[in-house]
Amino acid sequence: VPRLKLGDQERAFQPVDESTHRLEMVLEAGGRMAVEAGRRRFGAWTLDVVADRPPTVVFAQAPQRTQRSALRIEYEARDDYGIAGVKAVIRLVGEDDAVKAGEEPIELELPLPGLRLKQAKAPSFHDLTAHVWAGLKVEMQLVATDEIGQTGESEKLAMVLPERVFNHPVARAIVEQRRLLSLSPDKRREVAATLFGLAQRPQLYFDDIVVFLALKTAQARLLRDRTPEATRAVQALLWDTALRVEDGKLSIAERELREAERRLMEALNKNASDPEIERLIQELQQALDQ
Repeated sequence: VPRLKLGDQERAFQPVDESTHRLEMVLEAGGRMAVEAGRRRFGAWTLDVVADRPPTVVFAQAPQRTQRSALRIEYEARDDYGIAGVKAVIRLVGEDDAVKAGEEPIELELPLPGLRLKQAKAPSFHDLTAHVWAGLKVEMQLVATDEIGQTGESEKLAMVLPERVFNHPVARAIVEQRRLLSLSPDKRREVAATLFGLAQRPQLYFDDIVVFLALKTAQARLLRDRTPEATRAVQALLWDTALRVEDGKLSIAERELREAERRLMEALNKNASDPEIERLIQELQQALDQ
């Protein structure tokens, strides 16, 4: 039965059939390795075991606000055996602990330009104008992961999260009340009263019945349901209402188009199956038609 010698270790092979043997072990240190049977040596090698180092990641350039108020992030990552994923983690800063308590960081999965790359550099675009932190000071950090789960982190960069500029006064008022819910959750009644006042002046928002119903719904839910989940649902409703006042249906259609583009690009980068690619192309076409 052949045996493997590695430094001070010695292990026997396991028989597979009359003429074949196998052995499986984890190499944790280098040295002289030999395979022997009795006095016969079948082969010998000198091994160097190089540990898998954690990946590194940096901002290729500072995050930027695009002309359409999207967030542009460009990273550069390296790993000795291959990068498994890169993400951006965004945390709220500069606000009191009561505001930050219970707020989960924003985690953005950044696209890789290929699979198991030892070096990757890519830009990505993210529309965070609908997030309740838009317009507030945040801190961003990149995190890269390799195939065995080791992580590397970039420096932290402070910035103001891009926000959309609304021109219609009712849309601006709705967005201000939405932000007030984030900064001062205890002012639900004040926000509800303001929304009630806006709803009572339909001539200010083109007598749009959808806007009227949305404002009344948001007001009622703030008064009747004090859970954090209700607050987040109201904030989402107020955002869509502000978009409708500002642009009609155009902004929502544009948001869905951008989301369809993002899903398709991610699938292409990950070598998704042909049926999956075809389905995403159809979704993109439907969003473009809309």
